[in-house]
Amino acid sequence: MTSLSSPGSPRQIAEVVTRLLRIWSDTSASDKSVVQDWIRLFLDVPLASLFAAYEHFLRSDREFAPKPGQVLAKATTHAELIEMKRLAVEAALGNGAHA
Repeated sequence: MTSLSSPGSPRQIAEVVTRLLRIWSDTSASDKSVVQDWIRLFLDVPLASLFAAYEHFLRSDREFAPKPGQVLAKATTHAELIEMKRLAVEAALGNGAHA
């Protein structure tokens, strides 16, 4: 089982991407080459951030499927925010230990 803070496996990424593409009844969801293109984009993205991007677009009122770069941008922003929060918590805990 992959930690949500770790990048997902190709299978996990494919599952999220396929679900995302099916929301808009995109026939490309069944095209393995399209899904493989998306997988390559998300190999280094934490799984939690990919899920956060998925949830964002799932809840949006978009009429068309997002482009891979749009999902990647949302996932990257989420990952950066989580990393900043992690560092802040570590700094706070480190400062509290020296007091």
